[in-house]
Amino acid sequence: MTEKIKTLLFLLEMGRREEARALYGQVIEELGLKAGVPAGSIAPGLSGEKHDLSLRQYLTLANVASYFKEDNVAEALLEECYNRWPEDVGCMIELAYIYKKLGKYSKSELMYRVALSYESDNEVAVRELGLLYMETERPLEALCWFHRLLRLCPVNPIGYFLASEALERLGKKERSRKYLLSSIVMNNALKEPVLHFTNNDLFIHRLGESVSTVELLESRDVIDEWLGGNR
Repeated sequence: MTEKIKTLLFLLEMGRREEARALYGQVIEELGLKAGVPAGSIAPGLSGEKHDLSLRQYLTLANVASYFKEDNVAEALLEECYNRWPEDVGCMIELAYIYKKLGKYSKSELMYRVALSYESDNEVAVRELGLLYMETERPLEALCWFHRLLRLCPVNPIGYFLASEALERLGKKERSRKYLLSSIVMNNALKEPVLHFTNNDLFIHRLGESVSTVELLESRDVIDEWLGGNR
């Protein structure tokens, strides 16, 4: 099984998608699952012969299943992974993300919170929980988690950008604008920017055709507020 998984990853890396797809189907069937079936038709857990896969191999296969748009297979793999390694935070976060993709929002929220009960400062779990609340039309709760993300890492532009999105949903347009500008200012200050803005229409809609010097200074004040809170 280990060699098959290595070959599968090699085929994907080489862009040989059809061969990889066929081998993926073989691997999944050996695990007692079936590729290409509708979401929800695979029962939780794996059936048949037990395979001594490592945690990393389960996570890898789940990612491959997602790549082939078979999130139901990924869900079954991750649930088995969680059953075997119930304290692994990485597995919890991956499972929570798959639950969200499948529209199982309550399960997703619960799993993110379990992950945070083990690692309260896990930035990925904090961010993704906030995004879950945005997706389920709960922007106020999302904002709380994006603020928590900023407390954990006030130099990450993503936190300011997400807080701006939540504030926009809440109708706080002026505050949202400041946070959006803060994300741009912080992003430009990094040696390796983490935000890559490609939708200019979005920014023209949100910011207008021009930004004043005063507004840029005010956005810097927002950044200083968060940096000051972490000193």
